[in-house]
Amino acid sequence: MPKTEQKAPLDELADESNVVLFHIKTVFPITPIPSSVIVDKHKVSIVKRGFLRVKQVFTVNHEDISSVEADVGPFLASIVINTRFFAPKPLSLNYLSKKEAIQARRIINGLLVARANKTEIDLIDLTKTRQQLIELGKTNG
Repeated sequence: MPKTEQKAPLDELADESNVVLFHIKTVFPITPIPSSVIVDKHKVSIVKRGFLRVKQVFTVNHEDISSVEADVGPFLASIVINTRFFAPKPLSLNYLSKKEAIQARRIINGLLVARANKTEIDLIDLTKTRQQLIELGKTNG
């Protein structure tokens, strides 16, 4: 009997986590060393970079996110992620493009709604998936 190649669940999970749904960076030249927000199917990571190649990475699984906010000013925006574990001080990243911060909030909210409704996220057509998550994560009103 020929062997059929099947991926183990851990391999599938690792492959899915390597597919980035959304990635934004802080605005240059306000931040000469850009920090970023990276969203994948299972988690959100905030990577804060500093001088001398210093890097802090904060990662939170979607199920641990209680809310996400985009604080928008006249020129720039911040994203704030409230979690069950960093309750006294939420995760945040400043100096983002307004449009990208709002899109990130919508995508993360869309992922939270999909997870709450036990909806599977399709990673084959990323453009379509991003649009569906943005639509799902929009705030009415």
